[in-house]
Amino acid sequence: FAVFDGSEALTPEDLRAAEAASQAEHAVAVINKSDLPQVNDLAYSDDENILYVSANTGEGLERITQRVNDLFKLGQVSDGTHMFANERQRRLCMRAREFLDRAIDALEAGETIDAVTVCIDEATNALLQLSGEKVTEAVVDDVFSRFCVGK
Repeated sequence: FAVFDGSEALTPEDLRAAEAASQAEHAVAVINKSDLPQVNDLAYSDDENILYVSANTGEGLERITQRVNDLFKLGQVSDGTHMFANERQRRLCMRAREFLDRAIDALEAGETIDAVTVCIDEATNALLQLSGEKVTEAVVDDVFSRFCVGK
């Protein structure tokens, strides 16, 4: 999404953003201040990717919500659908799955129950980290690196 002020002429920075957006697969131009006389005119080939809105009056804001839903297929998301908020969560789920697959392989190969248990423990570890029941030093470091925690 690139947001432009429809009541002002496009700046060189706006033109660069519009050019970059036109090259993107899922680009949407939001032209704000549609309640005012429009000065700029962005030439996109697909009208569904240009949304005219007014943050002042609220006109057109529902189109942004609808476009986000369409782009990310949020209408297909149900209560039982799982979504990852970040790469760390995705990696933890993949790690849990990998170790569960290893446990199944070990069990089918006739490995000792200890070998199977090690794999299940690793999968459980990943799931506990995902749920927040087990916090690793890496997570603590990540939190402190992204947030300023004062004294």
